[in-house]
Amino acid sequence: MEKSIIEHHENLKSIHLANPLDKDCAPLIVLFPAFEGHSEFILTYSHRLVDQGFQVFIADMYGNGQNLTSLSACFAAVEPFLSDRELVRKRALENVNAA
Repeated sequence: MEKSIIEHHENLKSIHLANPLDKDCAPLIVLFPAFEGHSEFILTYSHRLVDQGFQVFIADMYGNGQNLTSLSACFAAVEPFLSDRELVRKRALENVNAA
């Protein structure tokens, strides 16, 4: 499995996973993780999708590819998005465009 960190606008560091043999023809799935960011759960799930023949792009909404492990850190990171819908749209589009 090939893993690449895709750095794009505003320190966003998304993850691209693919089987090198299928990379040019496999369909791409863009995953937006739950509020914990690049957690072990989303990485394990992504590996299963790659094993099934897909490429996976794991979006980074917070910046720096964060993996938040405490509930308080998750709520602190998601708070700006709850009050600024334009920020949600902007970051989501930046990830889709990078994918």
